[in-house]
Amino acid sequence: DKTVLTVASNVNIDDINPLSSKSVYGWRNLRLIYDKLVRLSPEIEPVPWAAVGWDVVADDVIDVELRQGMTFHDGEPVTVEDVKFSYELFINENVEYFASFLAPIDTIEIMDENTVRFNLQYAYAPFITNTLAQIPILPMHIWESIENPVQYANMDAIGSGPFKMERFQTGEELVVSRFDDYFEQPI
Repeated sequence: DKTVLTVASNVNIDDINPLSSKSVYGWRNLRLIYDKLVRLSPEIEPVPWAAVGWDVVADDVIDVELRQGMTFHDGEPVTVEDVKFSYELFINENVEYFASFLAPIDTIEIMDENTVRFNLQYAYAPFITNTLAQIPILPMHIWESIENPVQYANMDAIGSGPFKMERFQTGEELVVSRFDDYFEQPI
């Protein structure tokens, strides 16, 4: 009958900005708030997540179909524009934590309202399991107007993941609650 899970850590969470978080410890928590196109199964196989699937058009061209009906924690829809914006933001801000995953990307195109195309600079076999499973989807309607996104305090942390942020205090606590509109409810 318990509805609250408390997890203690000997590592302080000092940053909830996806562009400046630099540790696996930070991402252990941020992945609850921010969704990714693909998740990995226990067998390290790619599982469609915010994407419902992908098509390898050529060795260096991958089309990804976004799951319909997803929303961010503020109720705004998750769109292919958000996906394109997120990947380009991480590339343009040269976010070191994700640099190796993003290096193969040449350009990103919106093909239709549900499909985004990744044009790679070269064939990159782990693109689906590495890149699509690592880069978080950020809400463009919030992040596009931020002047220095790497320095942004991000105290609201609006994502589209299974949990939404309730409050955060550096070095003290991160409190999240279940996002009831998420397509796959946590048990």
